[in-house]
Parts: sequence; C-alpha cells; structure tokens
Amino acid sequence: MTVTKKSRQRKHKAFRRRQGEKWCFVYILRHTLESQPFYVGQTRSHIRDRLDWHIKAIRRKELRGQSLSPAQMAIHEMLGDGLEPIIQIIDRKGIWDVTEAVWIDRFKREGVPILNVDGTVPDHRSHAP
Repeated sequence: MTVTKKSRQRKHKAFRRRQGEKWCFVYILRHTLESQPFYVGQTRSHIRDRLDWHIKAIRRKELRGQSLSPAQMAIHEMLGDGLEPIIQIIDRKGIWDVTEAVWIDRFKREGVPILNVDGTVPDHRSHAP
C-alpha cells in the first residue's frame, strides 16, 4: 500500500494533536547508516517533510545567491553526488529547544563533528574533545 504525502500529513497531524505544546522529534542527519551524524535538528513535522524542507532551503538559497551553512554544504555535496542524507529520529519525546541542545552537547563531548551553527552551540571546529 502506497502512502501519499497527504495521507502521511493527515496521520501526523492527528498524532501531533495528542502531544504537548513543547513536544518535538529530535533527529540526526548522516551520510550513511554507518557514518557519524553531521547535524542534529528538531521538528514537529513528519520526518520526511523535514528532510524535504532542508533540501528546498538549499535550493532557495542557491537561487538567491546566498551562502550555505556548513550542514547545508554537506547536504548540497551529497545531492550533487546523487545521494540524499539519511534522517533518523533519535528522540521521539523531545522538548522544544531543550532536547536538541542536549543531544548536540552529547555528540560534541563524544567528539562527533556536528555541523550545527546557532547562537547556543559553539562551532564544531572550536570544540576540544
């Protein structure tokens, strides 16, 4: 049975209504199932829709001549090679703006070179293992 985007979104919307206001999924992006993650994110959307959003954001920036973030560059390179990043949920009961930061910190303490850049997370090149 093929699941259409509309039916997937309808089921996810019903699921999301049952969650708390601060609820989110925390996910990672990686090159292969065996590789380390290169990005940690959070979403309330269906996970496939979130990956599509990452790809669309890169295309929009390219059309506007804007620079890409390090994580977007990694995705762009993969797309250029005919590949798509693997998106994997690592926490299904996340708390918005909290759990993602905890996972980023955890990976960085383990020496994983996460490419997230925002006001709360130090650049991956500057962290000491």
